[in-house]
Amino acid sequence: QRSAKTLAKAGGLRGTLVHLDANATIQPEASNGASTIQVIEGRLRMQTGGAIHEIGPGELVVLEQNLHAPIQAAERSSFLVTVAWPEGAGAWQQEKAAGHH
Repeated sequence: QRSAKTLAKAGGLRGTLVHLDANATIQPEASNGASTIQVIEGRLRMQTGGAIHEIGPGELVVLEQNLHAPIQAAERSSFLVTVAWPEGAGAWQQEKAAGHH
């Protein structure tokens, strides 16, 4: 139903390409940091500011704080997620524990 590939890592910045089948849902993994979501193909449903939004190809969503609500594919979709974790938050702890810092 889903696949993801990290395209770039630099410090606390991560760029990941995500593919979701129609009606598949993913839960956000990080709780801190800013992020962007840019749809390449398909349509996504996501909740921000208490409202559900549907976004399509070429649309970019910029979030001051990382998304806390699930993302659902309205149809088969591909999108780029970029997350900037502040040092000491989110993936930093996991990578430090794995010896990557």
